[in-house]
Amino acid sequence: LMPSFRGKLSESEIDAIVIYLSSLRGPAVEAVPRTREIARVTETLAWMTRPERDREEKPEAVLDALQLRRSDVVADVGAGVGYFTWRIAKRVDRAIAVDIQRSMLRLNEAEAARRGARNIEFRDSGLEANSVDLIFVANAYHEFAEPEKMLEQFRRALKPNGRLVVLEYAKERPGVPVGEAHKMSLAEMRSEIEPAGFVLERILDFLPIQNGLILRKR
Repeated sequence: LMPSFRGKLSESEIDAIVIYLSSLRGPAVEAVPRTREIARVTETLAWMTRPERDREEKPEAVLDALQLRRSDVVADVGAGVGYFTWRIAKRVDRAIAVDIQRSMLRLNEAEAARRGARNIEFRDSGLEANSVDLIFVANAYHEFAEPEKMLEQFRRALKPNGRLVVLEYAKERPGVPVGEAHKMSLAEMRSEIEPAGFVLERILDFLPIQNGLILRKR
């Protein structure tokens, strides 16, 4: 900070400024060699369904930021127990929940039924080419065993000008109670995803413990 600001800002205010500056889009980034550890698939239901999750992850604000149209076809990839799936389904006519863990899909389907969301297709395999308007990946990208291949599949599945949304627990935020392999920095996310054929549209800078990107298919 400039000397004139010393002693005038609290630590939390400084953190907020740093987060805001990090959220500025800036120029496109280049690919760099991936050195991060690929995390094991999360199976901890208590974490996925914790009571404070709404406060920490602001799901409705995230979906508001996407400005979904009713006609959009949205795929929730790595959908887990359906924390975002049923919320997405309330906003569009057709939603798709994708997860390789069938046990998670069963829980997701049960939650959707409880919430009255009947417009969701559940599947444990990939998406057809040119079939979806938006792919939503919340706290799951870091677990993809072959992220480059997944991004290639995403581009193929997205319609022209389709969007990809990725949320990850932020390495930059102190005290996020997940293992290091389950966090990603903004720089890591951008350096992996943008060079794979996506253009950054917006950084979601309002999330307390996550980094969020909205990207468009190039």
